[in-house]
Amino acid sequence: MKKLDRFITKNFNDNEINHAYSIILRTWYEIKNMKKKKKKCDFILEQMNNFIVEYSNNEIIIKIKNEKFKLTEKELNEYVEYIYKYFNEKYDVNYDYRMINPIYFSIFFYDIIDKIIYIKEDTINLADIRLLRFNAEPGKLEDSERYKRLVDKNYKMISPFKSNLVIETPEERLQSAYESIKENGYGLDGQYAIFYNDEPYIRDGQHRVASLKYLYGDIDVKILRVYLKNKYFY
Repeated sequence: MKKLDRFITKNFNDNEINHAYSIILRTWYEIKNMKKKKKKCDFILEQMNNFIVEYSNNEIIIKIKNEKFKLTEKELNEYVEYIYKYFNEKYDVNYDYRMINPIYFSIFFYDIIDKIIYIKEDTINLADIRLLRFNAEPGKLEDSERYKRLVDKNYKMISPFKSNLVIETPEERLQSAYESIKENGYGLDGQYAIFYNDEPYIRDGQHRVASLKYLYGDIDVKILRVYLKNKYFY
């Protein structure tokens, strides 16, 4: 594990280190959920140039450039503890990064972590949430693919980002979020929908807020606001 970490820190810049670490967090999260849901599959995560993670036969293989490193699940768990400590100390904003969903961390959050000024809890009414859309005006929550699918089980949901667990389809992920809120409430493990600065655009948590709207209508919900340097927007 120490050899692997030395290789990562020697060959990558800070942003790339953050990305590599976040992909390792996602690997751990994927395996953890496999055990929780009693499902299992081999998978490959290719989210970064020159950095690939493979999980096969209970073994984690990390390929960096022309080098290959193998980790047991026990070593992976120990490495995850180190990574969270690294993030919490290097980017200390008095917030525990364990409460950030590792999948979102590995797709987007790793790239803004060095730009964060502070994070605070806030509330927003579901009617005030807006969705950023490519080449289109921002939409309301009822325009969400997730909300449309909850209303109509025959609706073919579009999911441009691979943000579901490897053991789940996008539809299964939505159903899982919906059932979790029904059974356990919103904000399980301290994970709330994420917004940047004071904007109304949701950045993470669309499955959860769509489920809340479907279940309870336009209610006020707790969210996290991540304030960024120089009004940076991802």
